[in-house]
Amino acid sequence: MTADEGRDDGVDPAIHVGPLDALVFLGELAMLVGVGLGGLALGSSPALGVAWGMLGVGLMVFLWSRYGAPRAVKPLRGGARAAFILAWFTVGALGWWPAGRPLVGVTVAVVGLVAAARAPRRH
Repeated sequence: MTADEGRDDGVDPAIHVGPLDALVFLGELAMLVGVGLGGLALGSSPALGVAWGMLGVGLMVFLWSRYGAPRAVKPLRGGARAAFILAWFTVGALGWWPAGRPLVGVTVAVVGLVAAARAPRRH
């Protein structure tokens, strides 16, 4: 019997999403957008830009699904997870630079990192 099986209040803690969780999720999505736009801006032709953008986003999604997601194949814990999250937001913020929006990248990265540090751990 797990600790949650004895609950009778009808609330499933596995699906509860608080405001910090939503903020972290939006920050993660903004980092994907930043990487995509950065790749698009780095391409010397439109087709190459689309390819770079898709490659960057695809790599970020692969790494997240493999190591960063709550139900990842090999979820990281402790310091390794903290380093992964820091690298995730850093790479995403850097992606905004070639897109001409460095302030957006830094702002979203800082807000996302603070929210990730304060959000309750569920995995």
